[in-house]
Amino acid sequence: MLSGALSASAVLAGAWPRDQGGVFASLAYELTTPEAAIQPEALALDPTPPLYSYTALYAEYGLRPWLTVGLDTGQQEGPDTWSGVVFVRVPIGSQDGRHRFAVQLGLGQRRYEQEGPYYGIETIETEWIARPTLAWGMGFDSPWGPAWAGAEASVEWRADTAGQPVKLDLTTGVTISPRTTVLLQLQTGDYPDNPPYAKLLPGLVVRLLPWLSLESSAILSLVGDDKLGARTALWLEF
Repeated sequence: MLSGALSASAVLAGAWPRDQGGVFASLAYELTTPEAAIQPEALALDPTPPLYSYTALYAEYGLRPWLTVGLDTGQQEGPDTWSGVVFVRVPIGSQDGRHRFAVQLGLGQRRYEQEGPYYGIETIETEWIARPTLAWGMGFDSPWGPAWAGAEASVEWRADTAGQPVKLDLTTGVTISPRTTVLLQLQTGDYPDNPPYAKLLPGLVVRLLPWLSLESSAILSLVGDDKLGARTALWLEF
């Protein structure tokens, strides 16, 4: 594991195994709105821009030194979609070098809205999903303190709906004080029936208690999505 107040495993868990018996959990909430809706001209016409929320619960447990198990769920509003997977993660290759690699497999379900036979009537459908993930990470020294970088690439196979969403997230962090870590994440993805997207999330994590931290991040759309917003999350580590 990396040294420093907030390790990479707490943010980009994939490349670093959780210590045996260790627990990490996070509860996150994101709120976004279209950039065009908050321009002065648009606000003059409609002072209440549309808001879209996303809530996520993530937890993992170190079952063995080489085996991490966990839960990854998310609820999106507008359109309403929920997904949840249980996963297992194992490191691959040497765990003594600078570069770390791991593979993860998640199995679960997805619940989504689908247009019904009549206009304005939707049905709620459920399907099984499988989500394999490949992760890489490394630690390094920076002029500002201990630092790390990582990447996670995943694809999701769905039992009933066409298309496989793919994602690639890149994250780097620097621990600038015993209680503070600066984060920068690039989220990219390509989902069925939607244009590919890229979002930048600069953020800050502050340790409030030995076992509790608070993340605050901005959400800035770069490609394929015109939304701006904010993300906040509570981290618990035991």
